[in-house]
Amino acid sequence: MNNLTDDPRTTTALAEMRDRLQRWMERTQDPMLTGDIPAPAGARVNDADGLSPSEAPRTL
Repeated sequence: MNNLTDDPRTTTALAEMRDRLQRWMERTQDPMLTGDIPAPAGARVNDADGLSPSEAPRTL
């Protein structure tokens, strides 16, 4: 993987994409703007800090 976010050549494009995403989230009233969205009871979720997506999910 080659993360380009620290590459000075991509600074302008990155800022434009972040701005477009922010405006779209505001326009669509995206609930992620106010924080995390809890998974519903009984949902099977992977640990966000897990080392691999193949780790067994946990049930909430």
